[in-house]
Amino acid sequence: MKIEVKNLSYSYNNNESYAIKNVSLNIDEGEFIAIVGHTGSGKSTFIQNLNGLLIPSSGEVLVDNYVIKNKAKIKDIKQLRKKIGIVFQFPEYQLFEETVEKDILFGPKNFNLINEQNSNSIVREVLKTVNLDESFLAKSPFELSGGEKRRVAIAGILAFNPDVLIVDEPTAGLDPVSSNNMMELFKSLNDNGKTIILVTHQMDHVIKYASRVIVFNKGEVVFDNTPLNLFKDASNVNKLGIGLPNVINLVEKISKKYPKIKNYTIKTIDDFVKAYKDVISL
Repeated sequence: MKIEVKNLSYSYNNNESYAIKNVSLNIDEGEFIAIVGHTGSGKSTFIQNLNGLLIPSSGEVLVDNYVIKNKAKIKDIKQLRKKIGIVFQFPEYQLFEETVEKDILFGPKNFNLINEQNSNSIVREVLKTVNLDESFLAKSPFELSGGEKRRVAIAGILAFNPDVLIVDEPTAGLDPVSSNNMMELFKSLNDNGKTIILVTHQMDHVIKYASRVIVFNKGEVVFDNTPLNLFKDASNVNKLGIGLPNVINLVEKISKKYPKIKNYTIKTIDDFVKAYKDVISL
């Protein structure tokens, strides 16, 4: 499912100033996209325009047969939001049911997307997808760890079976192991065909997982290309206030003594170690 964004602008205060302005881009089916930028750059406003949570002040968003634009009623908006699911930052704060099972099923039932006949199979399938076993079904969400709560919240979105999953700072507040597990979950979903749109400040995740990165600055898209092309210009990255991945910082430091290390494609620490061993043995 393709998303087309055409000259999209949005203002929270009657066009006095714009949170995003004149954004045009396409998102193709199956992409893993990272959206980055300093706080207040327009990232969250942008993603909320993609499924009608916010309506453009001008321009439009095209999703299949849906057109999201100012003063135009969106036909069957529930189906649109079934196609594009958004997991907001700290989604565990939205858990409220007595059990994990009820929490996962709350949204889909209210959207009339499931019934009693298929609810059991769906809830078990999404639990398995987020790497939780069936023993969690009867537990209270409030008894779980932070990482487990977040997985339950994500399972509730996956129960809609969206074509596109948007996740806003999904690893915020998680320890390194839980953070890595969370990102591997999104990689697995992407490997199985879902389009993933990741909003993040974690540049290590951007370079490791995303095939494309979109940088917002003052409401405008100022970069749209691969992570490697973004991070090869350290001075420009710093000007944008997003910083470099730790592994690229290592490459920058080591390259002063071993400049040939810059000839290697390095996205992870394992890549760096292999390249470093190769270079020092030359």
